[in-house]
Amino acid sequence: MKKYLARAEILKRADVRYRFISFEPLLEDLGDLDFSGLDWIVIGGESGPHHRLMNIEWARNIINQAKEQGVAVWMKQLGD
Repeated sequence: MKKYLARAEILKRADVRYRFISFEPLLEDLGDLDFSGLDWIVIGGESGPHHRLMNIEWARNIINQAKEQGVAVWMKQLGD
């Protein structure tokens, strides 16, 4: 998932009313993130019969950073 984080910079420059990123399925710790220019984020685990596990600490890391940066969070699901 880290290899896709560069796409966020493109989103931040888009001429749209609201900007959000969906981190789902969250499959690894993403480390330090810059949410500047975003309005909200979505976090979710993977579901289905062959789901991969999401570590709740990965989600907490994102939630804490979003809170510090004043960005709203929607925790969609933890997965199966």
